[in-house]
This record gives sequence, C-alpha cells and structure tokens, in this order.
Amino acid sequence: MRYQKYFISLLALALLLTCSHLASAQVAPLRGHVVLVGADGTKTPVEGAIIDVFRTDMAGKYETKTDKKGIFQFAGIPLTGTYTIAASAPNARPDALPGVKVGQNTDYELQLGAGGDGKRFTLEEIKAMAAARNSGGGSGGGSTPRSESAEERAKREEIERKNAEVDAENKKNVNINAVLNRTFKAGQEALNTKKWDEAIAAFKEGLAADSDQDAFWQGLSDALRLRGADRWNAANKIKGDEAAKDAGIKSAQQDWREAADAARKAAEI
Repeated sequence: MRYQKYFISLLALALLLTCSHLASAQVAPLRGHVVLVGADGTKTPVEGAIIDVFRTDMAGKYETKTDKKGIFQFAGIPLTGTYTIAASAPNARPDALPGVKVGQNTDYELQLGAGGDGKRFTLEEIKAMAAARNSGGGSGGGSTPRSESAEERAKREEIERKNAEVDAENKKNVNINAVLNRTFKAGQEALNTKKWDEAIAAFKEGLAADSDQDAFWQGLSDALRLRGADRWNAANKIKGDEAAKDAGIKSAQQDWREAADAARKAAEI
C-alpha cells in the first residue's frame, strides 16, 4: 500500500510536469525595435512608440510600448497564430509588418516616417490591408504597410517553416499524451482487477507511443510479475502432465525475466 501511494504520487508529479511543459510550449516571445527614418535615410530609435500586435487568423490583440532604445518585447504570445505588428508614434507615419509568426529569435524592425500625424492602425485597417495584399491589390490609399525586403521575406519564410515544424511537433505531443492518459488508466484498472494480459497490452501500447515513461515500465513490470506468479502456481498444481507443467513454469519464468527488464528500465529512466 505504501508503495502504491508512492507510485501514484510520482505519476501525479510526472503528469503535472508534462502538462506544464505542454502549456509553456504553446506560447513564445516576440521582440523587435522601432526607428524613425529621416529624409536622409538615418534611423533613430523611437522611445514610447505604441506597438499593436494584431492576430489575423483569429481574434486577438496585444499592446506594449518601446523603451528608451526603441525596443519592444512580449514574453509570451500564442505560438500558432499569424500576426501583424504595427507601430505608431506622435508626429510620425505608422508602419506595419504583416504575416509575422512568433517563436524564433528574430528582431523585427518597424520604420516610422517623419512628418506624420501619429496615426494608429485599427483592426479593420489591418484586415483591409491583409485582404488587399492577398488579392494582389493596393490598400486603397492612406498609410499602408511597407513592402517586405528580400531579406525580410526570407527571414519570414524561414520563421514560418520552423513554426510549422513546431506546430507539427506540438500536435504530435498532444496525440502522444492522449494515448498515454488512456493507456495508463486502462493499465491501472486492469491491474486492480487482476486482468494481467489487458494490463500488459495497455502498458505496452503506451510505451510504443513514448518509451521514456518510467511509470509505464513499472506498471508493465508489476503486471508481468503478477502474471508470472499466477502461471507458476497454476503449473505446480498440474498432476500427471509433465509437459504442460514444464511449459507453465517456463512461461512464468519468462514473465519474471521480462518483469525484471521492465523494472530495470523504469529505474534507469
């Protein structure tokens, strides 16, 4: 009983750490800086520029301001979204960068134009700009996001590629955790009702999804050890059929060998 409580506590801790890892994997930082571009092309950092990050694939908006060096940073924004970063400041023309994704160590630069009216883009304007860009047309006048340079486009495409890989990995992890939750519950229930074959099958299915789960190796070891004991006892009750008795004893011994291997793997993990 004491071992069972200890095992359940370890499992709870493992599940908590796994959930924490998945939760943290769903957000990522976003950073950049804002400069004011003069008539001669010189760039000056803009302190106190308003940063609006619009999520364009669904509803969502995040705000901050630049520091004394014109730098802005968000500690955690949902990883899977697609965003437009907009910057504005008094007496300047705003700028916006479309198609941005978070999660990479990229320093986005927004360039404000001198002599503007301090306009701040609205969500409706951002959506209109995105629609115009997707259709290949203009925005219909007014302040528009500047075109991406070849370097910026290459960086954005690389970020999108890496984020697609991260998205795929996150989906894989979600699927794996669903399998682990289902098979561990099934394995424990089978153990409690002395259905050793079902318990062994459930724990093996979970380990096929993720072989680094010590709780599954320990559960498998318990099920094999207990099935081996039943086989041993049943074999020793056989009278007058030495072949059947020998086969039963060998099956029990094989279960115990596999149980020892599973326990060793659990200890190693």
